[in-house]
Amino acid sequence: MAIVIMQGDACRIPFHIRQDGRVVMADMITDLEVTVGELRKTYSSGEITYDDEYWYVYLSQQETMAMTGPDQIRVRIRYLDQPWVTVLGKRVTVVYVEKHPRAEVL
Repeated sequence: MAIVIMQGDACRIPFHIRQDGRVVMADMITDLEVTVGELRKTYSSGEITYDDEYWYVYLSQQETMAMTGPDQIRVRIRYLDQPWVTVLGKRVTVVYVEKHPRAEVL
């Protein structure tokens, strides 16, 4: 499912993460990194939240002002229950940021 937003929007973007057919929940990981284009956020820093099988990454007005066109949302997960450090990357969805010729931070 692609997500469409506009430059200057401030919003939480919901997404699911599945691994081997199972939903990845907060109690299964030690950390999560989300990248949207060049932007990087982590769960351990509080920039990503989890609620009822959905993960959320918040994009501020300033962040979306700097975005244009389609960008992949990618995640890297560090799992809790592994006897060794396991970090796996996945593509989650695409976010399309529509250009707004007069957008300003409100």
